[in-house]
Amino acid sequence: MPELPDVEAFRKYIQSTALHKTIRDVKVFDTAVLKNTGPSVLAGGLKGRSFEQAERHGKYCLLALDNSKYLVLHFGMTGFVKYYKTGTQAPNHVRVAIEFENDYVLAYDSQRKLGEIQLIDDATRFIESWKLGPDVMNPDFSDKDFLKALSGRRGTLKSTLMNQKIISGIGNVYSDEIMFQERLHPNTKVADLDDEQLGLVFKTMQRIFAQVIETGIEPQNMPDSLLTHHRGRDMKCPSCQGAIEKIKVAGRSAYFCPSCQAH
Repeated sequence: MPELPDVEAFRKYIQSTALHKTIRDVKVFDTAVLKNTGPSVLAGGLKGRSFEQAERHGKYCLLALDNSKYLVLHFGMTGFVKYYKTGTQAPNHVRVAIEFENDYVLAYDSQRKLGEIQLIDDATRFIESWKLGPDVMNPDFSDKDFLKALSGRRGTLKSTLMNQKIISGIGNVYSDEIMFQERLHPNTKVADLDDEQLGLVFKTMQRIFAQVIETGIEPQNMPDSLLTHHRGRDMKCPSCQGAIEKIKVAGRSAYFCPSCQAH
């Protein structure tokens, strides 16, 4: 599932392509991706308007319209956006196509249809209504805020990092990456770590996301030292070359190196 670095890449892509252009038409090819918004409401809310800013909160991309409303994009397992000229090759699984007066299209593609699109009136109220925790890459989110968010938590660090109501943006892949970089076993409990150790987790999280965002989410450009670069590929630990293993933690898959992340 796209996590914060992926959504940040989508946000930057939209920011550089689809802003300040008048929307001519909206075509919905599959209503399964619409949430709390019907096709006619979506089209009526977007036609004649333009996107003025692309924002992000955790795994959500929020496109600010010129009338202060927002289009919210959540990408599910396989979602992404594509900006292309009308009449050229569209992606294979376009669910919603936003057509601009300049004859370009911003398409929302989602093969498995697990993402969501909705039109909202207020971004802050949306974040509050979903009880989303702070975005972990927000410049105002500090190590002290991180420690406060995790204070008193009794579950595993991995599942806590993935809880979007505690902090927003981390999913299965990057929780594994953070655990690997800090040489922590996936079953490590939050309560087993002191403030200094959690402070290091915060710094590692910030460093990993900055590195990955810098690559443009292109696997070939990612540092070889990242576990993410090897899971699902050669399955070899980038540190010791041992075999990466997969276990279940709180019902979720966890990839780790049993040698480097001994319990």
